[in-house]
Amino acid sequence: MPSPFHTARHARAFLILKADMATTTYTPPPWNYQGRELQRNPGIPDNRMHAYGLPSRVGKWLHYPDGRKELFPTKESTQ
Repeated sequence: MPSPFHTARHARAFLILKADMATTTYTPPPWNYQGRELQRNPGIPDNRMHAYGLPSRVGKWLHYPDGRKELFPTKESTQ
């Protein structure tokens, strides 16, 4: 498969740009949406935030915030 770069100079420039992008983080300009209302409210105590780590039940399944999905235990399965 041929190289996607036309010259070795293009390849070097791409590697420099890629390395620069990996070391910097994006900060949006102040006039753009910052999403401050989506951050955690410092007035809410930790014990009230515990509920956000619990699973949600959808039908027979428990959906956890980390992406796990488990079958909800029934009376038949616990006997």
